[in-house]
Amino acid sequence: MTSNLPRASDLIPSSCQPYIHAAEKLMASLSSMVNLFEPNQVSSSVTAEESVQFIKDHGFFYQGDENIGKLVDDMYANGRARSRDARLDHFKPTLQQDSRLRRILDHYPMEIPGLRFPWGTTPGVYYNWERKSGLTVENALAAYMLGSDSQWVCRDGSHRLGSDGELEAIGVFGIQNHLLDGYPEREIRMERGGILLVRTRLAHTATRGRSIVLGVLTEAGAQRNT
Repeated sequence: MTSNLPRASDLIPSSCQPYIHAAEKLMASLSSMVNLFEPNQVSSSVTAEESVQFIKDHGFFYQGDENIGKLVDDMYANGRARSRDARLDHFKPTLQQDSRLRRILDHYPMEIPGLRFPWGTTPGVYYNWERKSGLTVENALAAYMLGSDSQWVCRDGSHRLGSDGELEAIGVFGIQNHLLDGYPEREIRMERGGILLVRTRLAHTATRGRSIVLGVLTEAGAQRNT
């Protein structure tokens, strides 16, 4: 039987159609943005060619990797989290198997080894590694190798924050929560471990697990500020 009921689209005035199409595009864009952040990796829709720009836009990049998790867990289990093995070169063969991480490491080939030590949790404290007024190197990354059962939260885009944090006893700059209004929380859950790269100015916090901080990575030709 043929229905005589009008189609829904026929009930909408033609003058409203451009606004509806614009709203549909906006919703699609918002949906795409949400899907960029999966629990244990930046969405695979972000290509290797886009990975460096992703860090510049959002201030961080992360990738789950069971092999990295095993290396970190083994270092802690055998008392080697502060040993000579706790350096980026020890992890690079595994990291470079991933095309996106390989592209990022190629873009940030220089290492300043000032940050290199075991790292735990910082519950309730968002922090970054450098003040805006005292950056060592522009656009630098801090590299974390994450053990199993790790959870972190990054404040998306907060590397652009204009305010400086206050120096904490553990050597980081704590950032008051009200300063982070407008910077979305992106929760990261690495059940089997992985890697987290953050701009040194990004507000982030470790809520669970153990990791190793492995230096500051900089772009080719980057000059240290004096």
